[in-house]
Amino acid sequence: MKTLIKLAALGLSTAALVACGSNVPQATTPSGQNVQGDKGISGAVTGTAVGGNTMIAVFGAFTNIGSNNKIDTNNKTIEADTTLAVSPVASGAYNFALPKAPQKANAAAFKVFAFNDANGNKMYDQGELKSKDATITWSSVTGYTFAQDADGNNVANVFEPFKDFDFKLDTAATAS
Repeated sequence: MKTLIKLAALGLSTAALVACGSNVPQATTPSGQNVQGDKGISGAVTGTAVGGNTMIAVFGAFTNIGSNNKIDTNNKTIEADTTLAVSPVASGAYNFALPKAPQKANAAAFKVFAFNDANGNKMYDQGELKSKDATITWSSVTGYTFAQDADGNNVANVFEPFKDFDFKLDTAATAS
């Protein structure tokens, strides 16, 4: 009987933890599809160029180590790194979930940055104004654990979302 009570208590505790899961908004693909989310990331975007078309981009690709293929969030092989997910900046802040890895993926190193989407296509395009990059890595063993923010600070974070990943977007910055 004691074992049943312990198992029931464990089940209730687990259900409570699952129910308290992340309420972090989903990012979208450039075409507007919701990206299945994983670990959250949030921060502020400041500077003279922040405006209504400012977005945060997750740029890069997942990689399959065996074939060395680049993979997008839909588990499709792609030729080159691309804008995988975007999220708008509202009132100088952002908060979204980084993309969940597709089945074929083993690793990834993403650039995350703020940019002004001058042409409204929800993709970072060469020549659009952007901030310095943060780098976030993902592996099939550890998930999203290691990062470097836009100021060059290394962050190791196993269980919590990435917080205070701030970006500065100024008109004096060079478009790249």
